[in-house]
Amino acid sequence: MSIKRTLFSFLVIFTLISQALLAEGKGEFDLFVRYYREKDYAMAKNLAKNLVEEPAYRYHVKVILSEIYFQENDLYYAENLLKELMEEYPEKTAELQKRLDKVYKERHFVSRDSSDSNKRFVIYWREGQQKDEEILSLVSRFADEAYDQAGKFFEWYPETQIQIILYFGSEYNDYTIFPVWSQGGYDGKLRIMVRKPMASNLLKELIFHEYAHLVIQGVTKGNCPLWFNEAVAQYFSRIYGTKEELSYEKPEYNYLQFPKNWLSLPQDEVKRLYKESLMILLSIVKKSDPTVILSTLKALGAGKNFEEALNSALSIYGLNLKDL
Repeated sequence: MSIKRTLFSFLVIFTLISQALLAEGKGEFDLFVRYYREKDYAMAKNLAKNLVEEPAYRYHVKVILSEIYFQENDLYYAENLLKELMEEYPEKTAELQKRLDKVYKERHFVSRDSSDSNKRFVIYWREGQQKDEEILSLVSRFADEAYDQAGKFFEWYPETQIQIILYFGSEYNDYTIFPVWSQGGYDGKLRIMVRKPMASNLLKELIFHEYAHLVIQGVTKGNCPLWFNEAVAQYFSRIYGTKEELSYEKPEYNYLQFPKNWLSLPQDEVKRLYKESLMILLSIVKKSDPTVILSTLKALGAGKNFEEALNSALSIYGLNLKDL
């Protein structure tokens, strides 16, 4: 089974957040960010009404607001906010244009007329494309299985309907910001590349992997190192999705050696990073047990840094990071 690789547009958002936190009087902005990370968009938008009038926060708040509208499929409002920012901050045009391109692609792809939904999920395919009952049936079944398995393993369930967007073949490259080799991505919505024919196990792994990222985001409130996020998503998708027996190899990396951003790295290097991250996680689980994963994620969600979170989880086994 090939290793699933995912990239996060949230990295850019959190870079903006870090920059804004350097300003004075950040209490209300902190709360705004917290609501955004927890997907309490109504409260975030309410706080934004005053924050957008503060020069220190105006740019960052409006960018995050555009992302909130994007996640809610209010693409008209997302587009208008970004255009306003381009007029106010011409020096940011290149960055904002990338966000605007993402909105344009979504507007030309997503439509209620090309969707199917239940209480848990709404599944989209390209506007005007014929409905593929076979693929939709598989995606719906695997998504429900991921929902149930993740709920048990992570002890967390989403409070809102989850969006899954299906891209057939080249559509993935044409309508997403993710590299084509990634096959899927999570940016608040699950984006899955579909091919026909396609092995059902690969489709299942992709859905479980991307759904794991959604849950990790929810449990940790966005406070999770990229390498650990990817390691846990691989572990969950392959143990609980495709039910593989994962073979362990001694990792060449330690957790401090992972780059914070994998976006610009060559595909072969990214593949190696994913393997190394999984091997480190397996070494941790071997010396403790799988419950250490959830304990670490919960501690991250409580605001601890990674070292504090993992040491706290390992302490009940009489272990700490130095023992790994």
